[in-house]
Amino acid sequence: MTTTKFFPVFHDGSAGPVMDAEVIDFGLVIHTGLDIYGHPALSEGLTISDPVTGFRVAGGDSREQALFNLQVFVGRMGGADVFPAKLSERRAEIAAMREEYAARLEEMRVAMAEVRGAMRYDEEDHTT
Repeated sequence: MTTTKFFPVFHDGSAGPVMDAEVIDFGLVIHTGLDIYGHPALSEGLTISDPVTGFRVAGGDSREQALFNLQVFVGRMGGADVFPAKLSERRAEIAAMREEYAARLEEMRVAMAEVRGAMRYDEEDHTT
């Protein structure tokens, strides 16, 4: 059994707490689930995630259920022979989306700085 440190990613893109996870098939990791606040869940449920993207792939109320759900997911993606390629494609798509988001965020920061500058100028007294 190989363990690693893992950072889950929430739906809003924020990183969860670092946690220990076990490396399983396809380089995925299995770890305790998290509640909506990012704390380890009190239930016995486990989550299978991609350590590259941090996203959840499958899960279940028990280890066996989580692994079974992973097998079902792999089957829906075309089977164990094509799943690694599909996983690589998805990782590349997520990386591209993150780069695009970062570029847009920077554009928004620049635009907001310009708006703030204009607002400050408008608030100043220019009558003298």
